[in-house]
Amino acid sequence: MTQRDPTALVQLKVRIRESLRAQLEEAATQKGISLNAEIADRLTRSLDEEHGFGGPELHRIALLMASTFALAGDRHSKHKPASEWLRDEDTYFDAAIAVLAALLQHKPRALSPELQELTKRLRKELHLYDFGTLPAARKRASEFDPS
Repeated sequence: MTQRDPTALVQLKVRIRESLRAQLEEAATQKGISLNAEIADRLTRSLDEEHGFGGPELHRIALLMASTFALAGDRHSKHKPASEWLRDEDTYFDAAIAVLAALLQHKPRALSPELQELTKRLRKELHLYDFGTLPAARKRASEFDPS
């Protein structure tokens, strides 16, 4: 394969749905830039964001955590704006517990026996999968001793 100059501009043809092209063109128009510049900027930001999180796997985990936190906060607050529920201690705590539950649900399969046991104990103590008992889980979490 021929080695290219990393600073060279290259032409790339892609196929995308018309609806996506229209969204990109609208974003470019709002910024006052070309469609090409908008696409290049978005691709660069996407790769930079993945790199900033330590790679695609950690980026996916960060997205999992953020979306779980937002969804749990929204549900617990009965759909109040985030600007309100983020200041509410109970809702914030419940959203944080939901993030922990999501992380434990997606844990690697090859954990050491000690970590597997700790995960089981934590799930049991906090009832992480029963979102109806999060206020009670908050009390249990404050009493939990992993040792």
